[in-house]
Amino acid sequence: MKSLIKFESLKIIKSKYFLSLITLITVILCSYYSYNYVHTLTIDDLIQDIRTKLEMEEESLAAYEEEIDEGNISENNMEVENILTRIEFDTEKLQGYLDKDWERVTTAEYQRAAEEKERNDNIYSWPTEFTSEARYEENKWLADHQLRPVFPIHYWSTLTIYDEAFDSAVIEESVRESSNKHSGNSLYFLYNSYNVGFGIVGVAFLLFLFGDIITKESMGRNGTINFLTTQPHSHLKIITSKFLTLMMVTIGLLISLTFIGIILGIVFDYFGKWMYPVLIYQPELSMSFIPMGLYLLYCVILFLFVVLFSYSLMFLFSVITNRTSMALGLTLVTLILGMQLNETIRETAFAAYYPFTYIDVEKIISHEWAALHDNFELTLHNGVITLLLSTILIMTLTIKLFLKKINE
Repeated sequence: MKSLIKFESLKIIKSKYFLSLITLITVILCSYYSYNYVHTLTIDDLIQDIRTKLEMEEESLAAYEEEIDEGNISENNMEVENILTRIEFDTEKLQGYLDKDWERVTTAEYQRAAEEKERNDNIYSWPTEFTSEARYEENKWLADHQLRPVFPIHYWSTLTIYDEAFDSAVIEESVRESSNKHSGNSLYFLYNSYNVGFGIVGVAFLLFLFGDIITKESMGRNGTINFLTTQPHSHLKIITSKFLTLMMVTIGLLISLTFIGIILGIVFDYFGKWMYPVLIYQPELSMSFIPMGLYLLYCVILFLFVVLFSYSLMFLFSVITNRTSMALGLTLVTLILGMQLNETIRETAFAAYYPFTYIDVEKIISHEWAALHDNFELTLHNGVITLLLSTILIMTLTIKLFLKKINE
Protein backbone atom coordinates (compact mmCIF):
# COMPACT_ATOMS: atom_id res chain seq x y z
CA MET A 1 0.00 0.00 0.00
CA LYS A 2 2.81 2.44 0.87
CA SER A 3 4.48 1.94 -2.50
CA LEU A 4 1.19 2.58 -4.30
CA ILE A 5 0.53 5.75 -2.31
CA LYS A 6 4.06 6.98 -3.04
CA PHE A 7 3.61 6.14 -6.72
CA GLU A 8 0.27 7.99 -6.95
CA SER A 9 1.57 10.99 -4.98
CA LEU A 10 4.59 11.45 -7.22
CA LYS A 11 2.40 11.08 -10.29
CA ILE A 12 0.15 13.90 -9.05
CA ILE A 13 2.70 16.42 -7.82
CA LYS A 14 4.95 16.05 -10.87
CA SER A 15 2.18 16.78 -13.38
CA LYS A 16 2.26 20.18 -15.09
CA TYR A 17 -1.50 20.54 -14.61
CA PHE A 18 -1.17 20.14 -10.84
CA LEU A 19 1.74 22.57 -10.63
CA SER A 20 -0.13 25.13 -12.75
CA LEU A 21 -3.22 25.05 -10.53
CA ILE A 22 -1.11 25.19 -7.35
CA THR A 23 0.66 28.26 -8.72
CA LEU A 24 -2.72 29.78 -9.53
CA ILE A 25 -4.19 29.19 -6.05
CA THR A 26 -1.01 30.57 -4.45
CA VAL A 27 -1.29 33.75 -6.53
CA ILE A 28 -4.98 34.04 -5.60
CA LEU A 29 -4.15 33.58 -1.90
CA CYS A 30 -1.44 36.26 -2.03
CA SER A 31 -3.80 38.60 -3.92
CA TYR A 32 -6.51 38.04 -1.33
CA TYR A 33 -4.01 38.84 1.41
CA SER A 34 -3.12 42.06 -0.42
CA TYR A 35 -6.82 42.95 -0.53
CA ASN A 36 -7.18 42.31 3.21
CA TYR A 37 -4.01 44.22 4.02
CA VAL A 38 -4.98 47.26 1.95
CA HIS A 39 -8.43 47.35 3.61
CA THR A 40 -7.02 47.00 7.13
CA LEU A 41 -7.63 50.06 9.28
CA THR A 42 -4.33 51.25 10.78
CA ILE A 43 -3.84 52.90 14.17
CA ASP A 44 -2.95 56.15 12.40
CA ASP A 45 -6.27 56.04 10.52
CA LEU A 46 -8.17 55.51 13.76
CA ILE A 47 -6.32 58.31 15.56
CA GLN A 48 -7.03 60.72 12.72
CA ASP A 49 -10.72 59.75 12.60
CA ILE A 50 -11.26 60.13 16.33
CA ARG A 51 -9.42 63.47 16.44
CA THR A 52 -11.65 64.74 13.64
CA LYS A 53 -14.69 63.49 15.56
CA LEU A 54 -13.54 65.21 18.75
CA GLU A 55 -13.03 68.49 16.90
CA MET A 56 -16.61 68.33 15.59
CA GLU A 57 -17.97 67.47 19.05
CA GLU A 58 -16.07 70.33 20.66
CA GLU A 59 -17.38 72.74 18.01
CA SER A 60 -20.93 71.55 18.72
CA LEU A 61 -20.37 71.97 22.46
CA ALA A 62 -19.03 75.51 21.95
CA ALA A 63 -22.11 76.39 19.89
CA TYR A 64 -24.44 75.06 22.61
CA GLU A 65 -22.53 76.91 25.32
CA GLU A 66 -22.95 80.11 23.34
CA GLU A 67 -26.68 79.47 23.14
CA ILE A 68 -26.76 78.88 26.91
CA ASP A 69 -24.86 82.13 27.59
CA GLU A 70 -27.40 84.01 25.48
CA GLY A 71 -30.23 82.39 27.41
CA ASN A 72 -31.70 80.67 24.38
CA ILE A 73 -31.53 77.16 25.91
CA SER A 74 -31.37 75.70 29.41
CA GLU A 75 -28.10 74.88 31.14
CA ASN A 76 -29.42 71.37 31.76
CA ASN A 77 -30.00 70.70 28.07
CA MET A 78 -29.88 66.93 27.39
CA GLU A 79 -27.98 67.35 24.13
CA VAL A 80 -25.16 69.13 25.96
CA GLU A 81 -24.94 66.21 28.38
CA ASN A 82 -24.80 63.78 25.46
CA ILE A 83 -21.99 65.73 23.80
CA LEU A 84 -19.99 65.82 27.02
CA THR A 85 -20.43 62.05 27.39
CA ARG A 86 -19.25 61.44 23.82
CA ILE A 87 -16.23 63.70 24.30
CA GLU A 88 -15.25 61.83 27.46
CA PHE A 89 -15.67 58.48 25.71
CA ASP A 90 -13.76 59.48 22.56
CA THR A 91 -10.96 61.07 24.60
CA GLU A 92 -10.54 57.81 26.52
CA LYS A 93 -10.38 55.81 23.26
CA LEU A 94 -7.94 58.28 21.69
CA GLN A 95 -5.56 57.93 24.60
CA GLY A 96 -5.85 54.16 24.34
CA TYR A 97 -4.96 54.31 20.65
CA LEU A 98 -2.01 56.64 21.29
CA ASP A 99 -0.66 54.37 24.05
CA LYS A 100 -1.66 51.18 22.22
CA ASP A 101 -3.44 50.25 25.43
CA TRP A 102 -6.02 47.80 24.00
CA GLU A 103 -7.49 47.00 27.40
CA ARG A 104 -8.31 50.68 27.84
CA VAL A 105 -9.92 50.87 24.40
CA THR A 106 -12.03 47.72 24.77
CA THR A 107 -13.00 48.52 28.36
CA ALA A 108 -14.38 51.88 27.21
CA GLU A 109 -16.29 50.08 24.45
CA TYR A 110 -17.83 47.36 26.60
CA GLN A 111 -18.80 49.85 29.33
CA ARG A 112 -20.62 51.94 26.75
CA ALA A 113 -22.13 48.81 25.20
CA ALA A 114 -23.42 47.81 28.65
CA GLU A 115 -25.35 51.08 28.89
CA GLU A 116 -26.72 50.75 25.36
CA LYS A 117 -27.92 47.18 25.75
CA GLU A 118 -29.92 48.11 28.84
CA ARG A 119 -31.92 50.58 26.72
CA ASN A 120 -32.34 48.27 23.72
CA ASP A 121 -35.40 46.07 23.24
CA ASN A 122 -35.35 45.77 19.42
CA ILE A 123 -36.26 42.36 18.07
CA TYR A 124 -35.89 42.76 14.30
CA SER A 125 -34.32 46.16 13.51
CA TRP A 126 -30.62 46.88 13.89
CA PRO A 127 -29.20 46.84 16.45
CA THR A 128 -31.34 44.10 17.93
CA GLU A 129 -31.14 43.29 21.62
CA PHE A 130 -29.09 40.22 20.65
CA THR A 131 -26.62 42.37 18.67
CA SER A 132 -26.17 44.80 21.56
CA GLU A 133 -25.50 41.88 23.89
CA ALA A 134 -23.02 40.39 21.38
CA ARG A 135 -21.16 43.70 21.14
CA TYR A 136 -20.94 43.92 24.92
CA GLU A 137 -19.74 40.32 25.37
CA GLU A 138 -17.18 40.54 22.54
CA ASN A 139 -15.62 43.73 23.90
CA LYS A 140 -15.63 42.37 27.44
CA TRP A 141 -13.83 39.23 26.22
CA LEU A 142 -11.25 41.44 24.45
CA ALA A 143 -10.75 43.54 27.60
CA ASP A 144 -10.54 40.53 29.92
CA HIS A 145 -7.90 38.87 27.72
CA GLN A 146 -6.16 42.18 26.89
CA LEU A 147 -6.35 41.51 23.15
CA ARG A 148 -5.76 43.93 20.32
CA PRO A 149 -9.08 44.34 18.46
CA VAL A 150 -9.58 43.98 14.75
CA PHE A 151 -10.76 47.43 13.70
CA PRO A 152 -13.13 49.15 13.38
CA ILE A 153 -14.51 48.68 16.88
CA HIS A 154 -17.50 50.90 17.56
CA TYR A 155 -21.30 51.06 17.65
CA TRP A 156 -21.64 50.43 13.89
CA SER A 157 -19.25 47.48 13.63
CA THR A 158 -21.42 44.66 15.02
CA LEU A 159 -23.97 42.84 12.88
CA THR A 160 -25.72 39.51 13.55
CA ILE A 161 -28.19 37.29 11.71
CA TYR A 162 -31.10 38.71 13.73
CA ASP A 163 -30.69 42.22 12.28
CA GLU A 164 -33.37 41.95 9.63
CA ALA A 165 -34.28 45.62 9.17
CA PHE A 166 -32.58 49.01 9.23
CA ASP A 167 -33.94 52.51 9.74
CA SER A 168 -32.51 53.62 6.40
CA ALA A 169 -30.45 52.37 3.46
CA VAL A 170 -27.60 54.67 4.52
CA ILE A 171 -27.45 53.08 7.97
CA GLU A 172 -27.57 49.58 6.47
CA GLU A 173 -24.70 50.35 4.09
CA SER A 174 -22.61 51.82 6.90
CA VAL A 175 -23.22 48.88 9.26
CA ARG A 176 -22.50 46.24 6.62
CA GLU A 177 -19.31 48.00 5.59
CA SER A 178 -18.09 48.48 9.18
CA SER A 179 -18.93 44.91 10.25
CA ASN A 180 -17.09 43.41 7.26
CA LYS A 181 -13.69 43.58 8.93
CA HIS A 182 -10.27 42.98 7.42
CA SER A 183 -6.91 42.46 9.03
CA GLY A 184 -3.41 41.64 7.90
CA ASN A 185 -2.68 39.50 10.95
CA SER A 186 -2.21 35.81 10.21
CA LEU A 187 -5.08 34.30 12.18
CA TYR A 188 -7.73 36.81 11.11
CA PHE A 189 -6.61 36.44 7.50
CA LEU A 190 -7.01 32.66 7.81
CA TYR A 191 -10.43 33.28 9.40
CA ASN A 192 -11.56 35.30 6.37
CA SER A 193 -9.92 32.86 3.93
CA TYR A 194 -11.50 29.78 5.49
CA ASN A 195 -14.92 31.43 5.52
CA VAL A 196 -14.59 32.16 1.80
CA GLY A 197 -12.85 28.99 0.64
CA PHE A 198 -14.28 26.27 2.87
CA GLY A 199 -17.43 25.66 0.90
CA ILE A 200 -18.46 24.80 -2.63
CA VAL A 201 -15.71 27.08 -4.03
CA GLY A 202 -12.91 25.20 -2.27
CA VAL A 203 -14.47 21.81 -3.06
CA ALA A 204 -14.80 22.70 -6.75
CA PHE A 205 -11.14 23.73 -6.94
CA LEU A 206 -10.00 20.44 -5.40
CA LEU A 207 -12.25 18.45 -7.72
CA PHE A 208 -10.73 20.17 -10.76
CA LEU A 209 -7.26 19.62 -9.30
CA PHE A 210 -7.66 15.86 -8.84
CA GLY A 211 -10.58 15.06 -11.15
CA ASP A 212 -8.72 12.73 -13.51
CA ILE A 213 -7.10 10.42 -10.98
CA ILE A 214 -9.37 7.55 -12.10
CA THR A 215 -10.44 8.51 -15.60
CA LYS A 216 -6.96 9.15 -17.00
CA GLU A 217 -6.32 5.43 -16.64
CA SER A 218 -8.79 3.50 -18.74
CA MET A 219 -10.52 0.48 -17.28
CA GLY A 220 -11.43 -2.88 -18.74
CA ARG A 221 -9.26 -5.94 -19.36
CA ASN A 222 -6.92 -4.02 -21.67
CA GLY A 223 -6.97 -0.77 -19.69
CA THR A 224 -3.77 0.87 -18.49
CA ILE A 225 -4.89 0.56 -14.89
CA ASN A 226 -4.43 -3.20 -15.25
CA PHE A 227 -0.69 -2.60 -15.50
CA LEU A 228 -0.65 -2.12 -11.75
CA THR A 229 -2.22 -5.53 -11.27
CA THR A 230 0.78 -7.13 -12.94
CA GLN A 231 2.55 -6.04 -9.76
CA PRO A 232 1.71 -7.67 -6.41
CA HIS A 233 -1.30 -5.38 -5.90
CA SER A 234 -5.01 -6.18 -5.83
CA HIS A 235 -7.67 -4.04 -7.50
CA LEU A 236 -8.99 -3.09 -4.07
CA LYS A 237 -5.57 -1.85 -3.01
CA ILE A 238 -5.26 0.19 -6.20
CA ILE A 239 -8.48 2.16 -5.80
CA THR A 240 -8.00 2.49 -2.03
CA SER A 241 -4.49 3.85 -2.53
CA LYS A 242 -5.81 6.43 -4.98
CA PHE A 243 -8.41 7.62 -2.48
CA LEU A 244 -5.92 7.76 0.39
CA THR A 245 -3.44 9.59 -1.83
CA LEU A 246 -6.03 12.25 -2.61
CA MET A 247 -6.69 12.87 1.09
CA MET A 248 -2.99 12.95 1.96
CA VAL A 249 -2.13 15.37 -0.85
CA THR A 250 -5.18 17.49 0.06
CA ILE A 251 -4.09 17.70 3.71
CA GLY A 252 -0.57 18.60 2.58
CA LEU A 253 -1.97 21.29 0.29
CA LEU A 254 -4.12 22.81 3.06
CA ILE A 255 -1.16 22.82 5.44
CA SER A 256 1.02 24.50 2.80
CA LEU A 257 -1.55 27.20 1.99
CA THR A 258 -2.17 27.81 5.69
CA PHE A 259 1.58 28.16 6.23
CA ILE A 260 1.77 30.71 3.41
CA GLY A 261 -1.07 32.68 5.02
CA ILE A 262 0.70 32.63 8.40
CA ILE A 263 4.01 33.79 6.87
CA LEU A 264 2.31 36.63 4.98
CA GLY A 265 0.67 37.83 8.19
CA ILE A 266 3.88 37.68 10.23
CA VAL A 267 5.94 39.45 7.58
CA PHE A 268 3.51 42.28 6.83
CA ASP A 269 1.58 42.63 10.10
CA TYR A 270 1.58 40.26 13.08
CA PHE A 271 0.54 36.69 13.93
CA GLY A 272 -2.70 37.48 15.74
CA LYS A 273 -4.19 36.03 18.90
CA TRP A 274 -5.39 32.47 19.37
CA MET A 275 -7.88 33.69 21.99
CA TYR A 276 -9.57 36.26 19.73
CA PRO A 277 -13.36 35.82 20.18
CA VAL A 278 -15.63 34.32 17.51
CA LEU A 279 -19.41 34.48 18.00
CA ILE A 280 -21.26 31.15 18.19
CA TYR A 281 -25.08 31.22 18.11
CA GLN A 282 -26.88 29.19 20.76
CA PRO A 283 -30.53 28.15 21.34
CA GLU A 284 -33.17 30.58 22.59
CA LEU A 285 -31.36 33.74 21.42
CA SER A 286 -28.33 33.02 23.56
CA MET A 287 -24.69 33.10 22.48
CA SER A 288 -21.17 32.04 23.35
CA PHE A 289 -17.69 32.90 22.12
CA ILE A 290 -14.84 30.53 21.31
CA PRO A 291 -11.17 31.32 20.64
CA MET A 292 -10.24 32.06 17.04
CA GLY A 293 -7.70 29.23 16.98
CA LEU A 294 -10.31 26.68 18.03
CA TYR A 295 -12.77 28.00 15.42
CA LEU A 296 -10.15 27.59 12.67
CA LEU A 297 -9.40 24.05 13.82
CA TYR A 298 -13.10 23.12 13.74
CA CYS A 299 -13.39 24.57 10.23
CA VAL A 300 -10.46 22.50 8.97
CA ILE A 301 -11.85 19.29 10.48
CA LEU A 302 -15.32 19.71 8.97
CA PHE A 303 -13.98 20.83 5.59
CA LEU A 304 -11.76 17.74 5.35
CA PHE A 305 -14.79 15.52 5.85
CA VAL A 306 -16.73 17.55 3.26
CA VAL A 307 -13.84 16.97 0.84
CA LEU A 308 -13.80 13.27 1.75
CA PHE A 309 -17.49 13.01 0.86
CA SER A 310 -17.01 15.01 -2.37
CA TYR A 311 -14.12 12.80 -3.47
CA SER A 312 -16.25 9.69 -2.93
CA LEU A 313 -18.87 11.14 -5.29
CA MET A 314 -16.17 11.98 -7.82
CA PHE A 315 -14.80 8.42 -7.64
CA LEU A 316 -18.28 6.99 -8.14
CA PHE A 317 -19.01 9.11 -11.21
CA SER A 318 -15.49 8.51 -12.56
CA VAL A 319 -16.03 4.75 -12.42
CA ILE A 320 -19.50 5.07 -13.99
CA THR A 321 -18.55 7.42 -16.84
CA ASN A 322 -14.78 6.87 -17.24
CA ARG A 323 -14.63 10.46 -18.53
CA THR A 324 -13.12 13.33 -16.54
CA SER A 325 -15.41 16.10 -17.77
CA MET A 326 -18.57 14.09 -17.17
CA ALA A 327 -17.41 12.90 -13.76
CA LEU A 328 -16.56 16.44 -12.66
CA GLY A 329 -19.80 17.82 -14.07
CA LEU A 330 -21.96 15.18 -12.40
CA THR A 331 -20.15 15.63 -9.07
CA LEU A 332 -20.58 19.41 -9.05
CA VAL A 333 -24.20 19.21 -10.19
CA THR A 334 -24.94 16.66 -7.46
CA LEU A 335 -23.31 18.87 -4.81
CA ILE A 336 -25.13 22.00 -5.96
CA LEU A 337 -28.51 20.28 -6.26
CA GLY A 338 -27.94 18.67 -2.86
CA MET A 339 -27.26 22.10 -1.34
CA GLN A 340 -30.40 23.54 -2.94
CA LEU A 341 -32.52 20.71 -1.58
CA ASN A 342 -30.96 21.34 1.80
CA GLU A 343 -32.59 24.79 1.85
CA THR A 344 -36.01 23.14 2.06
CA ILE A 345 -35.20 20.65 4.82
CA ARG A 346 -32.96 22.56 7.26
CA GLU A 347 -35.74 22.88 9.80
CA THR A 348 -36.42 19.14 9.81
CA ALA A 349 -34.72 16.48 11.92
CA PHE A 350 -33.47 14.82 8.71
CA ALA A 351 -31.25 17.83 7.92
CA ALA A 352 -28.72 16.81 10.56
CA TYR A 353 -28.16 13.49 8.74
CA TYR A 354 -28.12 14.90 5.22
CA PRO A 355 -24.48 15.24 4.06
CA PHE A 356 -25.06 18.22 1.76
CA THR A 357 -26.10 20.27 4.81
CA TYR A 358 -22.48 20.56 5.88
CA ILE A 359 -20.84 21.85 2.69
CA ASP A 360 -20.99 25.49 3.83
CA VAL A 361 -18.59 25.05 6.74
CA GLU A 362 -18.79 28.55 8.21
CA LYS A 363 -22.57 28.38 8.66
CA ILE A 364 -22.24 25.10 10.57
CA ILE A 365 -19.35 25.97 12.88
CA SER A 366 -20.84 29.36 13.83
CA HIS A 367 -24.27 27.70 14.30
CA GLU A 368 -25.69 30.36 11.96
CA TRP A 369 -27.92 27.89 10.15
CA ALA A 370 -28.82 26.18 13.41
CA ALA A 371 -30.05 29.50 14.82
CA LEU A 372 -31.83 30.66 11.65
CA HIS A 373 -33.73 27.37 11.32
CA ASP A 374 -33.99 26.53 15.02
CA ASN A 375 -32.25 23.22 14.43
CA PHE A 376 -29.29 22.87 16.77
CA GLU A 377 -28.64 19.32 15.63
CA LEU A 378 -26.60 20.90 12.81
CA THR A 379 -23.27 20.52 14.58
CA LEU A 380 -19.67 19.61 13.84
CA HIS A 381 -20.12 16.27 15.60
CA ASN A 382 -23.16 15.26 13.55
CA GLY A 383 -21.54 16.59 10.41
CA VAL A 384 -18.43 14.44 10.82
CA ILE A 385 -20.47 11.30 11.50
CA THR A 386 -22.91 11.92 8.62
CA LEU A 387 -20.20 12.73 6.08
CA LEU A 388 -18.05 9.76 7.14
CA LEU A 389 -20.91 7.25 6.93
CA SER A 390 -22.03 8.68 3.58
CA THR A 391 -18.47 8.38 2.26
CA ILE A 392 -18.21 4.75 3.38
CA LEU A 393 -21.49 3.87 1.67
CA ILE A 394 -20.58 5.60 -1.58
CA MET A 395 -17.05 4.15 -1.65
CA THR A 396 -18.41 0.65 -1.01
CA LEU A 397 -20.67 1.02 -4.06
CA THR A 398 -17.81 2.55 -6.06
CA ILE A 399 -15.43 -0.32 -5.30
CA LYS A 400 -18.03 -2.88 -6.35
CA LEU A 401 -18.63 -1.08 -9.64
CA PHE A 402 -14.90 -0.63 -10.15
CA LEU A 403 -14.15 -4.33 -9.66
CA LYS A 404 -16.98 -5.22 -12.03
CA LYS A 405 -15.81 -2.85 -14.79
CA ILE A 406 -12.14 -3.71 -14.43
CA ASN A 407 -12.90 -7.31 -15.37
CA GLU A 408 -15.11 -6.53 -18.34
